[in-house]
Amino acid sequence: MVFPLLRKVAEEIEKKEVGGDEENSKKDESAPAGEEEPATEEEKEPPAEMAGEQVAAGPVDPMVVMGFFASNSNITDDQFHSFAEQSGFNIHEAESIAYQLASAFMEMIRGGKGYNIDMNSVDPQQLEMGLAIEAEHTSNPSLQKK
Repeated sequence: MVFPLLRKVAEEIEKKEVGGDEENSKKDESAPAGEEEPATEEEKEPPAEMAGEQVAAGPVDPMVVMGFFASNSNITDDQFHSFAEQSGFNIHEAESIAYQLASAFMEMIRGGKGYNIDMNSVDPQQLEMGLAIEAEHTSNPSLQKK
């Protein structure tokens, strides 16, 4: 029941990440074709405060992160970091994806975008249509209304 919604969220996150990577990976237009801009000192060597920390890694697959949480319980920060490294993910990017998935899950658990909505502000016709659709998923009228 929950998994298809989170899968949709994961796919949306992945679309955003892929779109962002394309924009960030564009070459400098001023460099002649076939030549790359020379690396600056900052690009050649990671900052001292990042020494020993994972810097470069592949893109994070939200479905893999979701699968890790689905197949493990009571996960510690160290376990998640180990999973991210073993998967070839940047730890901070993997954590960002995990937080996005957790936020989407919590929104769904508390009732979605309609949480705490004043029922008097809802169009009765729209409510009736919504109740009919939700009746396909549950026979509980209060859950249908929620």
